[in-house]
Amino acid sequence: MRRLLLSAGLLLAITVFGSVWLTSSDSGLQASLRLAAAVSGGRLQVEQASGRLSGPLQIARLHWQSPGFAIRLEGLQLDWQPAALLGGRLHIAALSVDTLHVVSPPTDEPASPPETLLLPLAVDITRLTVGTLTYGGLPEIRHIAARLSSDGRQHRLTEFAATFADVAIRAEAGLDGAAPLPLTVSAALTGRLAEHPLALELQANGPLSRIDVALLARQGISGQASGVLTPFADAPFASARVRLADIDPAAWQAGAPSARLALEADFAPQGDAIVGSFALRNPQAGPLDRQRLPLSG
Repeated sequence: MRRLLLSAGLLLAITVFGSVWLTSSDSGLQASLRLAAAVSGGRLQVEQASGRLSGPLQIARLHWQSPGFAIRLEGLQLDWQPAALLGGRLHIAALSVDTLHVVSPPTDEPASPPETLLLPLAVDITRLTVGTLTYGGLPEIRHIAARLSSDGRQHRLTEFAATFADVAIRAEAGLDGAAPLPLTVSAALTGRLAEHPLALELQANGPLSRIDVALLARQGISGQASGVLTPFADAPFASARVRLADIDPAAWQAGAPSARLALEADFAPQGDAIVGSFALRNPQAGPLDRQRLPLSG
């Protein structure tokens, strides 16, 4: 019995020492990453990692490649509290990435909606920052900052800020991880469009498979738009409506005739085509030699 107890104690000591070495030393971090790369079958590649697995740690470059999907991170820094996992919570004090590039080849087949987005534990990422995000060939999004939190079912994105071209974005969002996955989004966009001030407000609500979106223009353009997004259907939207007023071409293009255009459009997908109606009115019509637009609608 005594020999059995000594063996058990030795095994426990080795286990504890090994765990401490893996999580609390730079050599343990390197060993963990080599193991992860081997287990991934070469899909995961990590370059110039330093720090501790228990945090903080830094990774110069991380690349994940799988069929139909690739992700590359540069300048990753992570500071987290692994002890929080014992209480069923993933707590990350700070996660920052200099550049994040995601590649996902386009496909004509709609994606299948997830049945659930429940998490096995609570999550709190106090500070998330990304210097530059690129997705395929889409324009870059810069200066991303946000806080992410979840109790496992209710997921929250707060304090979100980002820059897209000359437009600053502020937003908050919530998602219920249980079916039908109801989503709520509130966002404000401010900046400049074609050297003109721009201010928009966006609201989105509904299950993830059918999202009602409303857009209100408060500066630069006067009007509103609404629609229904269907990201998992054959067509990405079910309907759209646009109402714009007081559009003056002279304000947007030097030398253009002056007008007060009002635009109304309603359209929806029908088979492989898009059908709808379009109307354009100009209560300030006049001849071109007087710098007016000869269009009354």
